[in-house]
Amino acid sequence: MYPVRMPIQALQSRGNDIRNMLSPISAASRAGGPAWQPRSGSSEFVIGMHDGSPSGSDYREWTFATIRPDVRAQYFERWLKFEERGREHWYLERAYLNIYKVRRASPDLSEFLCLHCDPVATADEAENETQRESLEKQAHYKRHPHLHIIAAETPFPHAHIALQVGFLDQVLGSTESLTKAMGCAVQLIRDEIFDAMD
Repeated sequence: MYPVRMPIQALQSRGNDIRNMLSPISAASRAGGPAWQPRSGSSEFVIGMHDGSPSGSDYREWTFATIRPDVRAQYFERWLKFEERGREHWYLERAYLNIYKVRRASPDLSEFLCLHCDPVATADEAENETQRESLEKQAHYKRHPHLHIIAAETPFPHAHIALQVGFLDQVLGSTESLTKAMGCAVQLIRDEIFDAMD
């Protein structure tokens, strides 16, 4: 049903695992990674990463410094509540890492790369069978940890370039295996992109 799930007690300390996962690109890697803060409601639990005190209440606006002074990053996970056999559980709806280039003499950030994972992506919003087939194919790749290359020309910004194609069951088998897969992708971003930037 929901591949990546956990009880609320484990979810409340998940930010520490995320900090470790992001440490290869975090400027605060010696301190274990960026700071984190949960945002919770009756049916939603969000973990957002940030520097110091978060800027505002919207976790989608929080960013943290990376090992490159000209690059900032944003990471959040959104977990949703469900009940099974009368017990409360939480499943991962999305895990998003967005990478931004800092523009000189401007407060604006320019997104250029994303690492996303949407473990429960579906084609439910399809309006007809042709659209359903297209969206189901897209949803298959979205369920994997995947890259969006925003800085490139079309079609790359909208493509879901899955990193572990053929191993979805293993990657989504547990929170630990997904964290490991995402951590490998973060290391790839550091080695192949950050270290290659001028």
